Amino acid sequence: MSGSESGDVRIGSEVLLGDTIVQRLQRYGMYGRLKQAALRKIAHAARELASSSSSSSRNGASTNTELPAALQAAFSRVDVEKNGRVSRAALRDELCSGRFNLSHGEADQLLSQVDDDEDGSVDWEAWVAAMTEWRALRDSAEWDSLVTEAFRTMDRDSDAALGVEDLTALLCGDEGCIDPDIVEAALREADGDHDGTVSLAELRKLLGSHETGLDLFDARVVFGGGGDDEDEEEK
Repeated sequence: MSGSESGDVRIGSEVLLGDTIVQRLQRYGMYGRLKQAALRKIAHAARELASSSSSSSRNGASTNTELPAALQAAFSRVDVEKNGRVSRAALRDELCSGRFNLSHGEADQLLSQVDDDEDGSVDWEAWVAAMTEWRALRDSAEWDSLVTEAFRTMDRDSDAALGVEDLTALLCGDEGCIDPDIVEAALREADGDHDGTVSLAELRKLLGSHETGLDLFDARVVFGGGGDDEDEEEK
């Protein structure tokens, strides 16, 4: 990814990468952990759909692949080594290279939102989950099938509900959550009928909640508008 690069990746009129990166990272950080995790699963499902759609098109079937193709293109812009992961340090240095008015500390804090396992890298699903304008995609033909497939992969015991064990595995891994409030917070966030689980319908509702426009967040762009009067970035 180059700070001076032109030509943003788009779905229709929706810019996926460009001067809005900082705003998108801020907005993603406002989401609860369950919504973030669900969006990462949807991003993964989109890539699977892209693969199957490619096979279908070769067999003569007609499938709309605009969504997964654009998602893949978005990450390809920053995945220089083409290994499905991008160094968090490299992204931080890029954000601080002059296009954005950010200190290294501020950039690292923003990128911590998409490095949830704190391994020093950002994977495809997390980056796409943060960068994509999901509101625009909910009207796509693929949206319902993507959410359903994401839910299926989260529902490990296949009982049509995300219970405590499912949520624990999703949010904390097989080793479990050190802080039990992580799962409790997810239930508070999505369990509308207070039955102790999250249904597919409740997940759909969660994915449509707390949507805010990017104009509520400072773009921090130094050149081209949108920046503020913050002091020069820390060295």
